[in-house]
Amino acid sequence: MILNLTRIGKAGTGMWEFSKKFALILSKREQLDAIICSHSNAHFFEKYGVDVITTPDIVANTSKTSKLRPVYWLFYSFYLAARIKIKYSNKLIISTTHHALPFIKKQVITIHDIRPRKYPDSILQLINFKYLIPRKAKKIQHILTVSNTVKRQLVSVFGLAEKKISVVYNAVSDDFNTVQDIPLKRKVVKNVLMVGASWPHKNAHEFIENYFKFDKNLKLTIVSGMTLYRSELEKMVEELNITDRVKFLSNLTDLELKGIYEQSDVLVYPSKDEGFGIPPIEAMAHGLPVIVSDIPVFREILSSSALYASPESYDSWKEAFSILNSSRDNYINQGYVTSQKYNLNLMADMINDFLSIAQSADASNHSMRKK
Repeated sequence: MILNLTRIGKAGTGMWEFSKKFALILSKREQLDAIICSHSNAHFFEKYGVDVITTPDIVANTSKTSKLRPVYWLFYSFYLAARIKIKYSNKLIISTTHHALPFIKKQVITIHDIRPRKYPDSILQLINFKYLIPRKAKKIQHILTVSNTVKRQLVSVFGLAEKKISVVYNAVSDDFNTVQDIPLKRKVVKNVLMVGASWPHKNAHEFIENYFKFDKNLKLTIVSGMTLYRSELEKMVEELNITDRVKFLSNLTDLELKGIYEQSDVLVYPSKDEGFGIPPIEAMAHGLPVIVSDIPVFREILSSSALYASPESYDSWKEAFSILNSSRDNYINQGYVTSQKYNLNLMADMINDFLSIAQSADASNHSMRKK
């Protein structure tokens, strides 16, 4: 099979973590024939000992919204599809993003969420998720997604059959799963952390506006890409005159991010929409309690191990922090147990289940073609 990672962009995102673990698991199954990825990412996947097909960096995603890259990808995808067809004939193509190759039915795409229908980064993205992706999803062999919450949305909004969709949870990297003894944390929260606040739907601004600026005892570290939204957050912090309490960080290595988790007292993750959300799980693996927005996917993934808040409500944030200060050890322990669930073994089992379905469907289609 062919693993298509052309559009995953740079390291540091949930999609990157999902993709690299997917590649590792398929490699261990010894069913991987080739990996398609950008020139910049080729060095990472060469270690798997399979054919690495490189594509121009210009067609990969970046942390900045671009009107041209989707157009480049559209034209390039026709060339790439022809190239793969010629070289690999009838091999199954699995993409860890929603970007399908044209004229190929025997492929699987991954739809991580349908957030752009409500919170698009551009008009092109809105059109893609409203009209183009639903049509393509009905034609190809199978769909992957990262939570049952998104699966239900794909059924109700895209009109897809449940049996055509498989869920594969993301997994915490081994680098974030090495805690043997939960680190001792302060009883009173002082250092708040946000990770991945690169886009408006991550909703960092509502936490700052509705709670952080009022609690003078808190300090905030925001880890994000160098995006337009990051610039807007920096401007907001300046206007609120709280620059001495807010620190922005970018381009961290896994080791550096690990250190930030260990130095913090709580992760705040007030997203309006998510497909999965790996930072809360990473934080919990470091003995860090988590406060998240009260949306269905977090109820599915985190259950009672997280605290929930309505991001637009000061009273809701105040209550969450109050409960945290009085029940901190409980949430640290529950969170750590939850984080251990989302490991490579679980992800591998879910991939194996999906491949069994895909291979069974392929065998059935092959039998029908013979008749």
